[in-house]
Amino acid sequence: METNITPLTKLEQTLHDLAQHKNSARLVWFDYQNEKRLLEQGLISQLTFDQYKERISQKITSLINEPILSPDDGDEKASVFLSYNHADQRLAFRIQEELGKYKVGTRIDVNIVTIGQSIKDFIINQTKENTAVMWLVSEHSVKSYWVNFEASMMDYAEMLLNKHFIPVCRNTFFTDNQFHDDTYEEITKKIHEIEAKIAESHKKGMNSQLWDTSRLELLNVQRQLGTVLSNLKSNRVYPISDEYFSNTIKKIAEQLIVMQQNKKTNKYP
Repeated sequence: METNITPLTKLEQTLHDLAQHKNSARLVWFDYQNEKRLLEQGLISQLTFDQYKERISQKITSLINEPILSPDDGDEKASVFLSYNHADQRLAFRIQEELGKYKVGTRIDVNIVTIGQSIKDFIINQTKENTAVMWLVSEHSVKSYWVNFEASMMDYAEMLLNKHFIPVCRNTFFTDNQFHDDTYEEITKKIHEIEAKIAESHKKGMNSQLWDTSRLELLNVQRQLGTVLSNLKSNRVYPISDEYFSNTIKKIAEQLIVMQQNKKTNKYP
């Protein structure tokens, strides 16, 4: 039986070809695939996707002119981009301080995001520029649209950019099936509340774009919830409860330093 495969468009083929040899193009190619998937799932409109493609088209020239992939300077210090929900900020700062004892830099959004920079561009840049990405897993972060976007992105980054994804967690809440059910119900309730606000806005003739965006983000989190929790169950999550914290962070720091030292010998697939 023949399988029908939709041919790549000219833009897609160009991105695909550039992604074979260029760092930024690989991340743009991932981002494009993610946006296309959101369109297919009905989470963004065709107009939004077309506007996104126009922005990508304007980046093609700079991607073409980007140098071919080459090993980074081995003298650079190891650094990690720490992804977390703001409800866990105190613990994030504690991790940053502990990694600093081993001369490992930690970049977090509160001290490097720039005015006017989109969250998506920020995440892509940090994934590209750091040795690895650490995800502070918590009951709060698995409900966050952007933290889940980062986690999803790392599946591609590990394969395409030889980047490492390091999930850390204080407890194993994600192994409790009741957590999934309760969280799914909680998100459903929030979606219904937002849908009521959207209907009210339409009734008053007001623009509901912000509510529409929030609704789409929640729908995406809800759809990914089972996959995210399943991935956490099947992959190694580093324990950082008080009894393990210092030893775990030390081991992670040592790994990051070795990763950075080996970057010159790493080869892209």
